[in-house]
Amino acid sequence: EVEGPSQVCSFNQLKYGTGFSNGTVLAQTWNTELAGRIGEALGAEAAYIGVDGIYAPSANLHRSAFGGRNYEYLSEDPVLTGKMAAAEVRGIKNTGTYCFVKHLICNDQDTMRDGLYEWMTEQTLRELYLEPFRILVEEGGATGMMSSYNRIGAVWGGGAAALLPGVPRPARGFKRAVISDQAPPHP
Repeated sequence: EVEGPSQVCSFNQLKYGTGFSNGTVLAQTWNTELAGRIGEALGAEAAYIGVDGIYAPSANLHRSAFGGRNYEYLSEDPVLTGKMAAAEVRGIKNTGTYCFVKHLICNDQDTMRDGLYEWMTEQTLRELYLEPFRILVEEGGATGMMSSYNRIGAVWGGGAAALLPGVPRPARGFKRAVISDQAPPHP
């Protein structure tokens, strides 16, 4: 797998590739057809370089100005984010490439994210943070997800028994994989 929210790349190892506008610019178009076409282009480029899957799209929400990955995420609105990301997932899947949508869930800060504790009510979690992922599964047919690196309450997002595997799986029709967010070692 390689990174892919705006470009198929692998931690700057590739010397070529198509770079698309970031997720925020894409979401401002409200154009799901365009999102699907970008997904197809990303999937085709991944297939061209011999990669079976990409870490894309990014469906976390803009909930904080401190979000170090806001440039990857689509918007602060859960429905807009879900619809645009679902269209992109369908486009990626049309090429035979699978995707891991990221970051499930509440990845609101990148600096020192392994020590970030996200506190919220269950209602906030379900109505805001989980809604894009529900749409991704039900309308986009998401093939995989990447967990967040932060903590939800006091529990690491990638190991939260209340979240994984229950939330993204059978009740929503999700029968694929959830992987943890861990960068590969650099040479």
